[in-house]
Amino acid sequence: MVVRAELTRPDAAARAVEQTVAQLGGLDILVNNAGFLAYGPLEEVTAEDLDRVPAVDVRSVFLAAQAAARHMSGGGRIISIGSCFNGRVPGADFVLQATAKTALTGMTRALARELGPRGITATVVDRARSTPA
Repeated sequence: MVVRAELTRPDAAARAVEQTVAQLGGLDILVNNAGFLAYGPLEEVTAEDLDRVPAVDVRSVFLAAQAAARHMSGGGRIISIGSCFNGRVPGADFVLQATAKTALTGMTRALARELGPRGITATVVDRARSTPA
């Protein structure tokens, strides 16, 4: 089953989750694997980039988790794909990525604490950017 949604729209995540629950009868896991890459020197980053990166990398994850948590019970999982390179050791020209991925990590920690008592785990899977040897 494939559900396509523009998750930066406020109601899209809820509709995607509702469609999934209706077709499958429930929801056990949510994998947030979204990202928008905007990089460049600080002086060249646009206001549109500043709005778009956190909208995709943070806001859409929040909205999807919020919608999914309503249907999860004990044993539910929320997994978000992060980026340890940009979040922990940001390179030059990656200020927006570092900001968004750091926010994603903080949000996921808070979700874990809030949802943990309900048996729902929230985790960020950091992926390292490969570098040539």
